[in-house]
Amino acid sequence: MRPEDKTPSQENGQVQYCAEYAQQAERLSQLGLDDADLAFFFGVNQGTLDQWKAEQLEFLTGIEIGRLTVEGIVERATVRNITGYTAIKQRVLRGRVIELEYHVRGDPWAGMEWLSLRKPSWVDGA
Repeated sequence: MRPEDKTPSQENGQVQYCAEYAQQAERLSQLGLDDADLAFFFGVNQGTLDQWKAEQLEFLTGIEIGRLTVEGIVERATVRNITGYTAIKQRVLRGRVIELEYHVRGDPWAGMEWLSLRKPSWVDGA
């Protein structure tokens, strides 16, 4: 749903929280939207968004679940890039589609960067 498609209820000129916002916030957070983006989507300022997060547990939970979901996807992809992986390409050979399995080498520099952020003591040699 686009912001212009919403018909938010307003009281004293301020957008009121609606229960469906929790599910929307979860889905938007899965797409990588941050708090500023969420506030823009819902047509509120940062203070109102913070108030909803403080007062509406399902709204805050939706945001957190959405962000954890996308963080998990990114983390798995990063580890896969570091360690390498096996992939399949499809090619046409003499009019037939064949599948070729190949190995993508890991990226050691990405691994060192990941470790330096996750375990700073690793970089210090401690």
